[in-house]
Amino acid sequence: KTNVFIYLIIIGLACCFCPGSYAAPVGGSNPIIDGNLVAFAFEYDYIFDRDIKSSDISTGEISEQNTFYCKLSFKPVDFLSVYTKTGIANFKLESQLNNGNVYEENYESGFYVGGGASLTYEFVPRVRATIDNQINWWRSDIDSGSYPSSISEISGHSSAMEYQLAGILSYKIDYKSLIHPAHGEWPHLTPYAGVKYTHLKIDVDTTAKSGSTSIPVPDGYKNENKVGIICGADLTFESLTGFSFNVEGRFLDETAISGYLNYNF
Repeated sequence: KTNVFIYLIIIGLACCFCPGSYAAPVGGSNPIIDGNLVAFAFEYDYIFDRDIKSSDISTGEISEQNTFYCKLSFKPVDFLSVYTKTGIANFKLESQLNNGNVYEENYESGFYVGGGASLTYEFVPRVRATIDNQINWWRSDIDSGSYPSSISEISGHSSAMEYQLAGILSYKIDYKSLIHPAHGEWPHLTPYAGVKYTHLKIDVDTTAKSGSTSIPVPDGYKNENKVGIICGADLTFESLTGFSFNVEGRFLDETAISGYLNYNF
């Protein structure tokens, strides 16, 4: 039991130090195991690519983005889970300005906060439908930038608000064909999949100069694609009472991956 726990903690810590997301993972049908009221999780999100748009650019993307935060969930009734989260995040923007030049912005780790609620209904044994509704906000100072000509001066910050509505279906199974190599016990696996709608608005208040010439920096962005798909899985072990683990991928509107280590009280 001790060895299994140590291995999973090492994996979780390794994920925390990966380079990398402002994102909004759903994380299974409910982070709170049946019979518990409160859960606390460490979560990490990484975005590989997310298209953005603005009247000041022809094309743009969030090319690298990461968020590490703590999440506190409370289940007042069996079908409802409410949660808050707080942590840090940083990201990198790449865009082609209307003048044809490529401009990049790198932002430092800034403050991240969010919250939401999930409604879950088990309409047949082991199969659950979940609606997750959440809103997130963050603010980051700019660290550096690049332009075809050298940037001599850059300063400012960005702030963003993200709203997400997601619907998923999950199925809880006892995967008898999986044997943990270090313990020999059978894990409980809950795969899930669904769709989501996301609205992202990034406000930018930065200035950049190349010599004495000001660079036409966009003053804001929105996400190009609103609808995406979600797939992932929750994993629990009977020997690790109260703990659950998750990995999730998100596609179409973004290419992203996330994971968490969760403990139920």
